[in-house]
Amino acid sequence: MSRKVYLHRFTVEHKPYIPSLFLDFPTSMLSRDSCFPATENDSVKMCNPEDFADEDTGTVQINLKSYQEKSWMPTSGRWNSFGYRVIRHEVCNCINE
Repeated sequence: MSRKVYLHRFTVEHKPYIPSLFLDFPTSMLSRDSCFPATENDSVKMCNPEDFADEDTGTVQINLKSYQEKSWMPTSGRWNSFGYRVIRHEVCNCINE
């Protein structure tokens, strides 16, 4: 019997406490949550988040994707420990019905 796998999309956001202090993107979290950048632009943002910070809020948002079971959730607490927070998560569709 095959298991159903779903596409999950989620967004992580970094807002530095000091506007000029950006933390490196925690690439180890890609492995931890078995996820990857949603677009090429998100890949570029991961390399230089300070270049993509919103001028008004100072935040940068990076969209990620993961293929998991329906009940899966990103590890929000772990993202928080790296200075990023999960601000959106959605289960999109089953990819192997």
